[in-house]
Amino acid sequence: MISRRHIIAFWIGFACAAIAGLAFDASPAFAQTRFETTIQRPGPRPVDPDREPLRRPPATALPPGQPGDLLFPRQAPAAVPDVDADDTGNDAERDANGRLPTRPLGAPRDGDLRPALTPEQEDGRIIVGEPPAVQDGGDPSQVDQRTARERAAFDIPPAGFDPGAFAFDPGTFPTVTSPQAARRRQLFRFEPYQPLGIRMGSFLLFPELEVGMRSTNNLFNAPSGSRQSDIAGELIPSMRIVSDWNVHAVELRANGLFTFQNEFPDENERDYGIESRTRIDFTRRTNLETLSSLQVTREGRGSDDDPGANAARATITTAALAAALNHRFNRLSLQFRGSYAAIVFGEGEAANGNVITNDDRSYTVPAGGLRASWEFKPNLSIFGEAVFNQRRYNQAAQSDNILRDSFGQRWRVGVSFGTTSEILRGDVALGYALQDADAAQLRDIKGLTLDANLAWRLSPLTTMLFTANADTSETTTANTLGALTQTVGLEYRHSFRRNLIGAMRWSFTQGDFAGIALRERTLVYGLGLEYFINRNAAIIGQFDHTEFFSNEAGADYTRDEISIRLRLRR
Repeated sequence: MISRRHIIAFWIGFACAAIAGLAFDASPAFAQTRFETTIQRPGPRPVDPDREPLRRPPATALPPGQPGDLLFPRQAPAAVPDVDADDTGNDAERDANGRLPTRPLGAPRDGDLRPALTPEQEDGRIIVGEPPAVQDGGDPSQVDQRTARERAAFDIPPAGFDPGAFAFDPGTFPTVTSPQAARRRQLFRFEPYQPLGIRMGSFLLFPELEVGMRSTNNLFNAPSGSRQSDIAGELIPSMRIVSDWNVHAVELRANGLFTFQNEFPDENERDYGIESRTRIDFTRRTNLETLSSLQVTREGRGSDDDPGANAARATITTAALAAALNHRFNRLSLQFRGSYAAIVFGEGEAANGNVITNDDRSYTVPAGGLRASWEFKPNLSIFGEAVFNQRRYNQAAQSDNILRDSFGQRWRVGVSFGTTSEILRGDVALGYALQDADAAQLRDIKGLTLDANLAWRLSPLTTMLFTANADTSETTTANTLGALTQTVGLEYRHSFRRNLIGAMRWSFTQGDFAGIALRERTLVYGLGLEYFINRNAAIIGQFDHTEFFSNEAGADYTRDEISIRLRLRR
């Protein structure tokens, strides 16, 4: 006879076994928020190697029209043997050659449990994906009347279709691209066409070229009353080459910005950048990523060290090397990374014609960091990060004869929503930044920081993107090491038609300089419209309004800019 004591003992044993099963579960978690480095080939979503591999179902495992047909196309024959063609119960009906008669696959027979009519043929049946009908008195503009195929054109393919799935972003120096942010923005943009690329053996080439015109009413970012307007032609080429391998990966990128001013040719932009990324897969859970980049740009007008409208801007060259070691322990992912960057400022020219050497502005930045993340589920993780850097200048600043060497720390804790959800992607983090000056005469730069890159798809037609970034900006302004600069932005994107997409954007930047009473604020908002002619061509129109505020007398300015470009890509 089973007593109460036996029942209690049974449930205690059952609970212990369940806890042990959870603790020693051998199936690894699929960590979406780890630093995913796989460059996926542009085909069906690959199987996660750490999961049980998917098996191709037999040809007759799924009835026609099941979702599994999208992942594994059916390979069934057009007809199957019918061992009882006349329903007499005699299963030995063969022809003169001894072969069984056949019937079409899926053909209904008496007694079959499957209905003879397909869902599309049944009267009154609602087909999933069919555009909903407008109710009497309803607003037609509030109902998506596109067909399923048209709506599918806006659906961003899974991460497995993205051939640029590098996730390593050192974050300690500018790079040509930010793959981590690009994967978030893929959900935000939801373009009707995705570039197909050009096959080159085991590589894919993605070329792109933008040609257009730009007009501004304040080319030099000067205060009201001394503004200069100009029109310029624009040429923006870019190229990406991605490997298509099962293991390891290589990616090469190059881009440029070339402008041709009408009235002020000295203000022409001649910016370009090249970047290479590699990934070496040691095991399924361990890999090493490397990055090397070179950027050449011109210093922007209106900066703290800008020599003025009548002077030549300096050229800034940034060379960087970086590496990251990634490893995943089931739900725990770790990344160890290091980098070295050299920022060199070329010669400028003052308003009186004197040459500005800018040697005191050039510096180097070795840096290293650790990032750890824990996955609760594929689209929810928490992470923590610590990064340290050492900034070394070539010589003391000419403004105050103080050497601006410093030691920096960055601490961040945040939440990640992964990169595969079709509703919310990205991460948000709070942190603390400290740049400790070696010179006692300079005050340290420090403060709380907010970093975010969140893409939210409100509906099949509308998405929003929230971005935030904080970092310390360098300057040779007298008696200050620099400023802690925080930028927040919001973008709204809506599809009016399948190939006509509008956008609104807003951003705000503030910087408070350490040790001096200098504060700067920048507000930017704009509108954009994109018309996709076909998969390879689009027309892009854009308007931006900028307002700059400073407590320094005579530094405020406003600027309006309009541009229209034709984009060609494969």
